[in-house]
Amino acid sequence: MWFYYGLWLTHGDSCDCLMHCTHRSPLFGLTLITGSLPHSPQFARALAHRDPAGAIVRVTETRVAPLLMYVAVGCSLALPQLLELLPEGATSGVLLYVGLRGFMTGNEFWDRVLLLFAAPSEFPADRPYSAVPWQYLHLYTLIQILCFG
Repeated sequence: MWFYYGLWLTHGDSCDCLMHCTHRSPLFGLTLITGSLPHSPQFARALAHRDPAGAIVRVTETRVAPLLMYVAVGCSLALPQLLELLPEGATSGVLLYVGLRGFMTGNEFWDRVLLLFAAPSEFPADRPYSAVPWQYLHLYTLIQILCFG
């Protein structure tokens, strides 16, 4: 079983194969798979089937996205002249969009920054930080902003 942020997921043989590929791919110059690549916890959540109560019943297993990722990384290493065909502005724009999209959705820090401009009565009750008094929450967020900047 794999534990992905509160999700207990059972895995099949392909997960074992993927694990071996993950550990051996750097030996051949491919990148080490991290949580930012397709089989991240968000990817597992997106493939989860839930019952009406919201509990996870099963997860659809897919091997296509990690395979495509390895093929793309392998092609870029084997044929670097293919990368020269892509305009630098397009590549930078895609990376900027993906980075901002990932930062602004599901990021607790960003949620707390937005709460600086909301009334304490409007704070969500289902968040882990809902039990913390709002003064301490704002102080902690401001300290993080100062350290971030």
